[in-house]
Amino acid sequence: MSEAASPRCLEAARRAVADVLAGGPVHHVFQPILALETGEFVGFEALARFGADLSPQLVWEAAEILGVTATLDHLSVQAALAAAASLPGVLFVNLAAASLAEDAATAAALVQAAQRFREPGTVVVEVTEGALRDVAGARRTLSALKAAGLRIALDDAGAGFSTVERLSWLAPAFVKIDRPVMEAWLRGEPSGFLAWLAWAHLAGARVIAEGVERSDDLEALQAAGIAYVQGYAVGRPLPASAWLDRLGRPAGRGSR
Repeated sequence: MSEAASPRCLEAARRAVADVLAGGPVHHVFQPILALETGEFVGFEALARFGADLSPQLVWEAAEILGVTATLDHLSVQAALAAAASLPGVLFVNLAAASLAEDAATAAALVQAAQRFREPGTVVVEVTEGALRDVAGARRTLSALKAAGLRIALDDAGAGFSTVERLSWLAPAFVKIDRPVMEAWLRGEPSGFLAWLAWAHLAGARVIAEGVERSDDLEALQAAGIAYVQGYAVGRPLPASAWLDRLGRPAGRGSR
């Protein structure tokens, strides 16, 4: 777990996991993703929240220690799909790499949830960075998801286990370049950014720059070949209802 976490925070994280597994809610906020070419939102990423003062990362770390990451993942994805039903565009949902290596029921549950949302093609499964021991099992799940029309994104490219090797077997539709890689590029250290940009394009994936905080950087990102941007420069994470108010859309089933 996070070194800075206090015993009280650790216990709160464990209680949050237990509460969700017992049927408690998972709340989500949604951060928009902007297409630089059109200046329009193409979709949103769902971000789980478990309490105002509780770090989501700490909750997921608690779930990993308790051996229930996959279960928490699936409950979170289902809750995200339900909460985002009225939002326009594509919905990006997070799934730990290890959760891909579950049995066939994993893929079936995700596909069914996506079909209830709108249709599988409007759902992108972001594979978060993290250890994965059963690559063969993960590949079987990925094949099933892709066959049903869901798309895949490699999250946090350039961090931890989100390596070029993982890019090669995920064959994602999107690559989300990690914020520190972007920050290094903006500081004049472009090697990591340019390498990931090249690898993503070779893989046929569209690139999303994460953690972009300054609107002044958007023009440079577009010139560098970035298609999509996510970060405070585009919009902060908000509940779905807040985005519907801003976009002037009524509640109800969303459109593609």
